[in-house]
Amino acid sequence: MQREITPLQGEKKVVLRQTLRAVSRLAGSGMWVTIRLPGEKGTLEEQRRNLQTACEGIAAVMSVGYSAVVTQGNGPQVGDALARSELTGSQMEPLPMDACVAETQGSIGSLLQQALQKTLQRHGLSRPVVTIVTQVLISPRDPALRNLTKPVGPLYNQTACPAKLRNWAATIGTRGLPRKARQ
Repeated sequence: MQREITPLQGEKKVVLRQTLRAVSRLAGSGMWVTIRLPGEKGTLEEQRRNLQTACEGIAAVMSVGYSAVVTQGNGPQVGDALARSELTGSQMEPLPMDACVAETQGSIGSLLQQALQKTLQRHGLSRPVVTIVTQVLISPRDPALRNLTKPVGPLYNQTACPAKLRNWAATIGTRGLPRKARQ
């Protein structure tokens, strides 16, 4: 959409381009548009199918002139990456949490980018689609760190928790026992 601005005397005519933007959030699990639905294992095929469904709605918004910014959660996928890393720990060095977060951001972003490109193409829309991996810096003085509430990966009860996580989990509380965050 373009809009002309009447110039002041002696100035050049200016044309402003307005861009309509829509922001959508995809969740790792548990929200209205999810990458992994309840009861699913989180296979690539399941994630592709779920992202394809989400992309239909995103394409519909884009078809009426909006550009889209799509963000995603990745908590369950980070938990899976940490579990894979722990399971292969005797054969290769386990990955720290920040590497698992970046890895899953990139892989989910790639799946989303592919699904959105295919959907836009099917709807006759030609728009660039990009994936951006981000980092969040948290102050060590953030009061939210005193009461951790967002688990990453599977939740364990006291008897099912692997022995190597019990001591670590005891230091952060027992609201579910999240996977170890290696720093």
